[in-house]
Formats: sequence, structure tokens, C-alpha cells
Amino acid sequence: MPDRKTRLPLYTLYITSLISITGDAMAAIAIPWFVLETTGSTVQMGIVAFFSVMPIVIGMFFGGTIVDRTGYKRVSVFADLASGLTILLIPVLYATVGLEFWQLIVLIFLGNPMDAPGRSARRSLLPELAEVAGMSLERATGLSESLERAATMVGAPIAGLLIAAMGATGVLTIDAITFIISALGMILFIPAHLANKNRPETDASYWQDIKAGYQYMRIDRLLLSLMFVIMVTNMIDYSFSAVTMPVYMRTLFGVEEGAATLGFVTGIFGAASLLSGLLYSWLGDRVPNQLRLVAVCFVLLSGRFFLYALFPPIVGLIAISVTMGAMAGPLNPILSAIEYRRIPPAMRGRVLGMMSAGVLVAMPIGGVLGGFILEWVNMQTALVLYGVVYTAVTSLLFFSRADATYTAPGVEGVVGD
Repeated sequence: MPDRKTRLPLYTLYITSLISITGDAMAAIAIPWFVLETTGSTVQMGIVAFFSVMPIVIGMFFGGTIVDRTGYKRVSVFADLASGLTILLIPVLYATVGLEFWQLIVLIFLGNPMDAPGRSARRSLLPELAEVAGMSLERATGLSESLERAATMVGAPIAGLLIAAMGATGVLTIDAITFIISALGMILFIPAHLANKNRPETDASYWQDIKAGYQYMRIDRLLLSLMFVIMVTNMIDYSFSAVTMPVYMRTLFGVEEGAATLGFVTGIFGAASLLSGLLYSWLGDRVPNQLRLVAVCFVLLSGRFFLYALFPPIVGLIAISVTMGAMAGPLNPILSAIEYRRIPPAMRGRVLGMMSAGVLVAMPIGGVLGGFILEWVNMQTALVLYGVVYTAVTSLLFFSRADATYTAPGVEGVVGD
């Protein structure tokens, strides 16, 4: 019977992930603001944004194999310490000997390649810790994804308030401390034997391991289908949120009211997603056909583009945010549970990393395309176009013949039913 002691490693994983992801969300606000404060250059902000994202993409693709070969706990701890120390050096150098722009770029580049492997390592730990805690995979992933969503939601507002109170350098110092606390939690409260339980014993080279992960993805048609669907939907979602929505709100409500409305409806969408994700974590293990639920939620979620194309009043926008947020909440927990069941533990880090890299690469492409689309067509046409593509791609999941309940060899005793 699971007790408080056996649940402690799982709860530690939740708490350290919450702290680390909150730190990432704070850094995403504080670093650009620091550049703006110290240089006043939007060009340099763009350069910093580029060197912030590219190492993450590289780390996702190539770092997953390091996760599998080195161990989940070690990589997670190293990633948090690397992020914490490189971020801490920014305010320290700035306040003491001075910080040149090229030095800032180097620190950002060095701190970010391990960010993605660190997340992959924490994700990879979940099935083993959930099994020891006696928690179903659906409930464990539901709680994990909901906490990540909550951390992302609160990290940016916290960073904004703290920047106003103590400046960007103060926030960067606090941000660095969050990563160090997260690393200490992993060191102290997650046993090494659980973290290394499924570490592969292999004589294969690093590149052979990468090739094996790629080949596994290639033969698993459901994983490939899900990766394709998520790449397209994330590309559209990013284009919609980063480009289309700000223009949409400014057109309807003006500059100041439009910005406030955008923040309001985005917050409502996030809150509804969080609540529905928590509801799934409670009831998800009772859902008989997980893949069908994913398809239904995705297709219903595509309806928001058609509804926005009607230019509803603020009450309608609130209703859309609540309804569509509720549809979005269960998606990540279900998809994570399917991935955990289908990926052998020995290659979990590299396969999850490759899938995440593909998804992340699609997002900036969506941002660029979104800008061009609004140049080529009017707002209403763009929204309908998004809706048509979103519906067509996600509807493919209804025709999948793959067995979403399939459990890969070596996973049976880890994830349970």
C-alpha cells in the first residue's frame, strides 16, 4: 500500500518541475526586458531571442540520447544547475565588471542547450515514480501537465510584477535561485535507484543511439501521426496567439483596451485549460478510448477560428475562451500517457526529445507565416483558413487504425493499466 514515503519522490518531481518551469517562464520575460533596459535596441532583443530558442531546439534533438545514456536524475540536476549558474552570472557580471552584449549571448547560449534535456529527463522519470506511488499513468500525467500549465501561467505575471518592483537584474537573480532549489530537491528526495531503473546497458555509440531512436519513431505510425498533427496544430496555434490575436484585438477594441482584452481572454483560456486538465487527472483512467477523445477535443478546438471569424462581442469571446480552454486541457495529459506506453523506457529520453524538437521548430515557422498570411488576406479569411487546415489535419486521427492502448515491451511493469 503506497504511503507518504513512497509518494515523496513523485511529489518532489512535481514540485521541482513547477519551480524549474516557473523559472523558465520568468527568464522568458526578464532576459528580453534586461536587454531592452540596458541597450534599448529591438535588434539586439531579436538576436537574444534567436540565441535563446536555437540551443533549445538543438538540445531537444541531440540531448535526448544523453538523457538515456546518463540517467534521468543526473541530467535533470545538471540542467537546472547550468541554467541557474549562467543566469546568475548575468546580473553578477553586470553589477561588477560589466557585461558586454557578446558575453550575454554566450551565457544565454550556454544555459539553454540543457534546458530541453532537463525537461525530457523530468518527464521520463514520471512513469517509474507514479508506479511506486501507486498512481495511474492518466492521473499522474494529468497532474503533471496541469502543474506545468499553471507554472507557465504564473511565471510571466510574477516576473512582470517583480521587474516593476526590483528591476530585471533582481528578477534574474531570483530566477537563478529557483533553478538551484529545483536541483537540490532532485538531489535530496529522488532515489538514484528509481532514477536509473531503466537506464540502458549498451555498447552502441552515441550516434547509433540517436539512429535507433529515429528508427523507432519511424516504425511507430501512431507516434509519427501524433507528431505530425501536433506540429501543424502548434504552428497554427503559435501563429494565432503571437500574430493574429494581437492584431485582431487591436482592430476590434483599439490599442489599450485591445491589449487588456487580449490578456483577459488568454488568462480565461489558460484557467479553463488548467481546470479541465485537473478534471482529467481525476477521471482520465476511466476513459475507454483515449485516442478518440484526443481527436474529438482537437476538432472541437478548431471551432474557435470559425467563431472568432464572426467577430463576436466581449461576452462571446469569454464564452469561446472558456469552452475551448476546456477542450485543450486533457490533450497534453492523454498524449503524454500514450507516449509513455509506446516508448520503451531505455529510449524514452531520445524519442521524447525528437518529438519535442519537431514540434518546437514548427512554432517560429508559424509565427513567420502568420505575418505573411495577414499581409495576403484579410483577418476573416485568415481565421477561416486556420480553421479549415486545423480541422482537416486533426480529423485524420479519427481514421487511425493504431492501437492507442498498445504497451511497448519493457513498459508493462512501469505504467500499469
